[in-house]
Amino acid sequence: MKRVIPIFFVVMVSFCASSNSNASNTLGTFLGQTRHSGENRTTYGLEYERLVASNFSVGVAIEQSREGGHDINSLIGNVFYSPATHWRLGIGYGKEDVSGKDAEDIIRFSLAYEIHVTNSISLAPSIAKDRIDGESQTLAGISLSYHF
Repeated sequence: MKRVIPIFFVVMVSFCASSNSNASNTLGTFLGQTRHSGENRTTYGLEYERLVASNFSVGVAIEQSREGGHDINSLIGNVFYSPATHWRLGIGYGKEDVSGKDAEDIIRFSLAYEIHVTNSISLAPSIAKDRIDGESQTLAGISLSYHF
């Protein structure tokens, strides 16, 4: 995963030469903090989203963090609804794999506000609430995305 992120940044930068105001695909990187059981951990990841209707999109997020010497990897499928310009509400389902343990189910509820820097680049501060095996965690961060 650590090698994928630098490659992803290179691909994003190479795409930035063109702009597309009718974009239906989005690739992004995410950096944030996850709060679980009173402790914070840095979380980073990659995101892909596809617009399927004017206010609806589907996507996938791959995230990684580290807690107590264990790597934590998550894969989450999301459905997003945009009730107003710039706002995105999401619900998702996926799996979290903690090294040395069985994968657990994740249910995610999220809220984001997208700020377009250019026609093809955006920043999106977001917050998410995850339910994992009966426990809650909160994830807050920012995404840098390329729309094409």
